[in-house]
Amino acid sequence: MKRILFFLSSILLISVVSKAQTIDSLFYMLDKSEADTIAIRIKAKIGWEYRAAGNYQKALKYSEEALAEAEKIKFNLGIADACNAVAAVYDEQGQYPKALSYYLNTLKIHEVLKDSLGICRDYNNLGLLYCHLSNYKTALEYYSKGIQLAEVLHNNVFLSALYFNIGSVYTYTEKYKESNEYYFKSLSIDTILKDDYAISDCYTNIGINYNFSKDYDKALFYCFKGLSMKKVLQDFDGAASGYINIADVFVNKNDYKSAKAFLDSSLKISEQNQSFDNLRLAYKGLADVHFNLGNFKDAYLYHVKFKQITDSIFNNENNEQLNQTKINFELEKKRAEQAQQKALSDSDKKRQNIIILSVVLVLLIVSVFSLFLYKRFKISNQQKEIISQQKELVEEKQKEISDSINYAKRIQTSFLANELEFKKYFTDYFILFKPKDVVSGDFYWTASVDSKFYVAVADSTGHGIPGAFMSLLNISLLNESVLSRNYTSTVDILNFVRKILILGLKPDETGQGGNDGMDCVLFSIDFKTLEMEFSGANNPLWIIRNEEVVELKADKMPVGRSPREADSFTSQKFQLQKNDLIYAFTDGYADQFGGPKAKKFKYKQLEEIIISNHSKSLGDQNTILNTTFESWKGNLEQVDDVCLIGLRV
Repeated sequence: MKRILFFLSSILLISVVSKAQTIDSLFYMLDKSEADTIAIRIKAKIGWEYRAAGNYQKALKYSEEALAEAEKIKFNLGIADACNAVAAVYDEQGQYPKALSYYLNTLKIHEVLKDSLGICRDYNNLGLLYCHLSNYKTALEYYSKGIQLAEVLHNNVFLSALYFNIGSVYTYTEKYKESNEYYFKSLSIDTILKDDYAISDCYTNIGINYNFSKDYDKALFYCFKGLSMKKVLQDFDGAASGYINIADVFVNKNDYKSAKAFLDSSLKISEQNQSFDNLRLAYKGLADVHFNLGNFKDAYLYHVKFKQITDSIFNNENNEQLNQTKINFELEKKRAEQAQQKALSDSDKKRQNIIILSVVLVLLIVSVFSLFLYKRFKISNQQKEIISQQKELVEEKQKEISDSINYAKRIQTSFLANELEFKKYFTDYFILFKPKDVVSGDFYWTASVDSKFYVAVADSTGHGIPGAFMSLLNISLLNESVLSRNYTSTVDILNFVRKILILGLKPDETGQGGNDGMDCVLFSIDFKTLEMEFSGANNPLWIIRNEEVVELKADKMPVGRSPREADSFTSQKFQLQKNDLIYAFTDGYADQFGGPKAKKFKYKQLEEIIISNHSKSLGDQNTILNTTFESWKGNLEQVDDVCLIGLRV
């Protein structure tokens, strides 16, 4: 959550490429020149670039060489640059006492030289160091000194960074209101500077603060703004992290379905970019979300993946330890060689033997340690082979599952109402059916008995495969109620289906389960009299006549187990007229997140679209509704199944 700024003076603003050979060649040419002071500062800059690339061995090599050469010719500005580069390496490695010593030495030189810009940078670096040590009081003292100096210098870049870092300190100390005040100060400057990366960081951290403060609407607003900018900037790691931040907000809102959608998006990006830290956090989040949703098998699988990648990162840390051991060995070897040369020049044979013995001992220790790490490396490779085999097995199983799901889709499609049934009674109609996954918990059903035509639009519990199972069960019970039991009233049909569901879906051994069923719109039309009968479970029915909406309200209970399961459903009779428009739907369309603020679409907006387009053919209305839905959803994931039917009498 910190923005780190380390600046060299304008003479060092050169392009240093990342490839080691090019850097070495560049330094070789400069080292041959007579401009010793420039060569020293360039060497310090090369050390800086190696630190940024994570090559701490070469970073220390060039930085310490620059320091030695600067001290030799008493070039104070070069000493300051080199000390700063060395301090940055130790800061990255967590060797804070050493880093502090070099930072303070840099500050002392800049104060002697009266280099105000350098002093401002040193205050910021010291503040960051004390922040790493959780000494927030001292960190704030240095940041405040830096702000005073940056204001005098009219340096907005430093001022923005210092405001941002103070905001981070207040976040760590749980003072979220004060933190956001500083983030907004930083944001206003970044907006003037048109620094999109810094702006996106401000939006993200402001959103995180609102999440901690339990202001979830504002948290989502700013997190989505930060995420949008990360996407435009093609900052894939930042985008993956942004999805995780948004998912965390939905978890705090107990909206685990939405949290899962955003964690899935983060997981996809993290897998493509091999961003192990975000991948690890996404697995951890999905494990927690699936646990809260009661999907214990998925929760366990994601927890296993979380553990595997955590162990992988641990192995990477072993490799870093090996590199650091090698660096320390090279430094000790260099010192031993220097001591050996001095001993030879002084003809001190005894001291020479001691030095040789010391070098041999160091080599022996490093060899033993290297052998140990090599064995660990072999074990790691064996584990990778096992993981590779498991991956192949998972991919094979995934194909089998995909084939099974596609076959399940064909089965479910055969259970849905045939459009020929609609064409038999209506010349103008549409069916907007958009499953969230391959198969759906939403469904539409029809039946014909004598002059009556029955239509149901229902939302079964769940979506995907569990929802599809419930939809097949619900369709079967609707068919039985009308075609086998000869029920004609919509009330009797819903009461019968609920009764069988409650009897058939018993609670499991944990006392949970058995609460599945459906929300449903069920109506019949007698085409001899055009009389409609309607019964609803949670979902209403809309009728448009003369540009006005008539809403037939539903009973506030599902077709399934509930506190009102002993109450009978009710029915409403309605006399239809020619050209009346009938709309039946589930909640998937209105509940979709999207738009500029990533909010729900809601029923009011759906009603407005239908009213404004009711004079058009239902085929055109279908196109408009589908286009509007996709535009509103944008790049976000579809959160639920969608089913919406329109009929013209």
